[in-house]
Amino acid sequence: MRHISERFLCSDPRLAAACDSFEALCDSIDLIIECKRDPNANMRLVGRKVKRAKARHLEKHIALYGRSGILPKHHACQHEGDQIAEDEYAWDMFVIERLNLRPRFLAEIIDNTTIFEHSLLSSIFIHNTNDLRDGSLLKWGLRGTQTPMDGYPGATQAAKVTAFGKHFT
Repeated sequence: MRHISERFLCSDPRLAAACDSFEALCDSIDLIIECKRDPNANMRLVGRKVKRAKARHLEKHIALYGRSGILPKHHACQHEGDQIAEDEYAWDMFVIERLNLRPRFLAEIIDNTTIFEHSLLSSIFIHNTNDLRDGSLLKWGLRGTQTPMDGYPGATQAAKVTAFGKHFT
């Protein structure tokens, strides 16, 4: 995407601010990839660089979209540099994104944003406690109405399934 952006989009002066923001984001991603590929990298140094790159991207993003364009995920990204420096390891982003699914679902239903973090953490705690209490994290299989699958004798299907403690529809 970076190549396409540089080659076809950034030559248009109307897109200069968008290209600057995108380039700053790419720089921070490059740093994270660099430390994931080089186990001997100085993670504390890379962490500081990532933190500066993320801050630069946020500044450019705000300049382009305004403060109303900032989402909670932009705040969370500001901690990646600190995490890399402290843990001396760069976590796989797919793991972080996958772990973000439950909080995202719970966050979307919170209306009172004056105490958003408190409400979200309480909701996550209650949701996880209830799952552990009823054993649903240990249950596997189809959920809801089950019907035979045409053409597959003995097989059943359902609109919902639980696996690995996750509910899929």
